[in-house]
Amino acid sequence: MIPFIVAFSSATAFPSEPITSEVELGRKIAMRRDQNNWERRIDFPPTTAELAKIDEVYRDDRIVLGTWNEGVRDLDVEWAIRLSPPLMSRWCGFLEARELWPTNELNTRWNSISNGLGRKPVYVIILSAFPKKTVFGLGDDQKPTLDEIEEVRIVFESNGRLIESSSFEIYRQRAKTRSELDQVPWWTFTRLSNELTQKFEKPFEPPIIQRGNYYRIWRWVTPNEDLGTGPVTIKIASRRKIRSATFGPPFLSNPGT
Repeated sequence: MIPFIVAFSSATAFPSEPITSEVELGRKIAMRRDQNNWERRIDFPPTTAELAKIDEVYRDDRIVLGTWNEGVRDLDVEWAIRLSPPLMSRWCGFLEARELWPTNELNTRWNSISNGLGRKPVYVIILSAFPKKTVFGLGDDQKPTLDEIEEVRIVFESNGRLIESSSFEIYRQRAKTRSELDQVPWWTFTRLSNELTQKFEKPFEPPIIQRGNYYRIWRWVTPNEDLGTGPVTIKIASRRKIRSATFGPPFLSNPGT
């Protein structure tokens, strides 16, 4: 049988150098003070003396897929993350500012990221199964089922076409609280671990015995065909619902061609 080979356009390839404006934005984010979710929503000054966390660099490259009601409010608990050249440039700028990289480290790190991601667009899909909370905490929580995060089909939609994907599980964890899962540095379980992990962070150690009613799965997803140059929607179908997230046009490494 002749192997099926898919040609990907230059628009999906990483540029040879990081994007200067995005690197600078990453540097600025790195020096900001940390804000919690509610402070960001109401544009309130940060109340902590700690510097911003790395997830501040996601910007438009992270889109919410699902929320969870904790009894009195809805919280974002599922996301699609596009590992785009702009995002990776911001990430590098963030680490460069925090870790005081030597002169050539930025380009060295960028080349490693580019080689690690290859020519196909990469998305990280984060799905969660949490207990159903009662209003104001009255009564017992309802344990979650895992079929909505384990039994899924992921496709891309672009220019009216449905495009199949290839995906694999990066990591999964069971926990006693939502915050435990929010603190998992998913990138440490990928081929980009050395490039994206912060030098001064304590190494993440998965629990030996996992307990609790909070579950999360991280997946690495790539399209099987060229997505084109327009907006892209990623869709995750499961038994009871279809989650979706639409991203704007991809960064064009050769916009003049």
